[in-house]
Amino acid sequence: MAGPSEDMIAALGRAILEQEARRQEQLDHIAHLPRLGGRRGDAVQALGRTENALAVMRARRSYLRMVLSVA
Repeated sequence: MAGPSEDMIAALGRAILEQEARRQEQLDHIAHLPRLGGRRGDAVQALGRTENALAVMRARRSYLRMVLSVA
């Protein structure tokens, strides 16, 4: 049975996959905005927040992996 740290790493992995899918949807949306006459500002800011969240999740996952490998 996996311990709490392994469960956390698995949960972070799933969350990262979901955020990566969201990021791709945002990129697709931004690519279509000029044709739709939309403005990119808000969409690009939302993409930045998604990318920041991804960076934090990846850092946490890396830290947990490092801690587990030392323990």
